[in-house]
Amino acid sequence: MKDKEEVIKVGIGGAGYMGTGLLAVLRRIPDIEVKGIYDEDINQAQRARKSYANADTKIYTSPEELCAEPEIEAIVDTTTSPLLGAMIGYYCAQYGKHLITLNIECDATIGCILTRIFQEKGLIYTVTEGDEPGELKKMYDHYSFLNFKILALGKGKNNPLQVEANPDTVKVPDNGITARQVASFVDGSKTMVEMASVSNGVGFPPDIRGMHGVEARIEDLPRIFSLKEEGGILSREGVVDYILGKELAGGVFIVVKVEDERIISDLNYLKIGKGNTYCFYQRYHNWFIDTPLTIARVVREKKPVIFSLPLPTSEVVAVAKKNLEKGEIIDGIGGFSVYGVIEKREIAKRDNLLPLGISEGAELRRRVKKGEMLTYEDVILKEDSLLFQLRKKQDSLG
Repeated sequence: MKDKEEVIKVGIGGAGYMGTGLLAVLRRIPDIEVKGIYDEDINQAQRARKSYANADTKIYTSPEELCAEPEIEAIVDTTTSPLLGAMIGYYCAQYGKHLITLNIECDATIGCILTRIFQEKGLIYTVTEGDEPGELKKMYDHYSFLNFKILALGKGKNNPLQVEANPDTVKVPDNGITARQVASFVDGSKTMVEMASVSNGVGFPPDIRGMHGVEARIEDLPRIFSLKEEGGILSREGVVDYILGKELAGGVFIVVKVEDERIISDLNYLKIGKGNTYCFYQRYHNWFIDTPLTIARVVREKKPVIFSLPLPTSEVVAVAKKNLEKGEIIDGIGGFSVYGVIEKREIAKRDNLLPLGISEGAELRRRVKKGEMLTYEDVILKEDSLLFQLRKKQDSLG
């Protein structure tokens, strides 16, 4: 039996699909004890405790209460709301808790400033492994250490891209996931925030706005993600991207170039590929299932998986899904109003483009046509929100 002092004590922020999935894994791990659960819906938190935790697990009615619990060493954010993520991040830092996040939507919006705040306090802020950003960062670290030239980091999108998808048009599985979550997958917003998280963690921009997103087979990736002058589609090396198609749906990949003749010969002999450009891939990602590994890494070793560089490389900006009228309120990620597109930060900043993550609740100042990029001038934002204030601090960094 584990010594009580050796058991890692965590709190879970969010009792939805990802939160309950994580709880289902954690209940099998004696090294980690769930001390508390928070959800906006207290009944949902209570159901999660009944199904996946135990009677000793406390239910909290606010993110601050959860983060203030003295016994808890680390919090896992399993929500998808940038605003909730901002609150959980802020209170974790205030009360000295490490933060492991599955909230990629929040990370793509204010991950840079959260990283800085946590580092200043000697705490760890990290996106988890298992999800695409963490898995791609591990690939990046692996092949960077081997000094292979990295051409592209990418993921396979699970479904065809339909930017107009909304909660009424998507097919929702009967597993607890919400229609808004599914809509954010189908309309591409989730792919954009995931790859922005990777971009900001390694410094690779998208090659073009929205990335290429070509339909491709695994065997074709080395050719496709080569420079244009070498027969590929890239205008530069070191980019983030994604592909469509069933072969790598839900997986991740890295395309590298090797310049040593002996290593080329060995990789060809091992049937990794032909020529001097190779694709290494993983056909799956384990989402929240691998998160306990990150919890242990953070609490016991004080090591993050992936976090933002001092300045972001990319932004995910809002695009109108339909004609939006003056006075209309934007309903945010996975809704009916907007979808997200990744763009280089310098371009988003130059054109004053509106970040997707702060768009929810904004009021339109003018009519915006379907397919049009939104700007800060187009909306009245909720400037008193913690999310906006943290975003403002991040923008002031440079």
